[in-house]
Amino acid sequence: MSSTPRATPQRLTLEEKVWFDRRRKDIEYCSGVGGAVGAAITAAITILGPFPKRVQFFAIAGGIVIGGGTGYLYADNKALERVQDLSASSNLRKQYQQIEMEKKAAKTSK
Repeated sequence: MSSTPRATPQRLTLEEKVWFDRRRKDIEYCSGVGGAVGAAITAAITILGPFPKRVQFFAIAGGIVIGGGTGYLYADNKALERVQDLSASSNLRKQYQQIEMEKKAAKTSK
């Protein structure tokens, strides 16, 4: 029972929702592919060498973690590039709308 009002949650725009969904899907996909590639590479390397099963297991697990982390970072980097593109297009859209409003204002004042 505090006297401070609750902050209303900020609603996301459609572009932001699409960006979040796409980012989540990219991260899931790239992390999975990265983990699979990491596991395949480390499995191939450890199977060819004279390593005990325990070392092979931990090497493959490490390859999964490293590959998954690399995939996550790659997908997150792609999402950041999309944010920059989205921000640039949003600024251009605002500038275009401002120019159109100025044109309409100039026509109505004549």
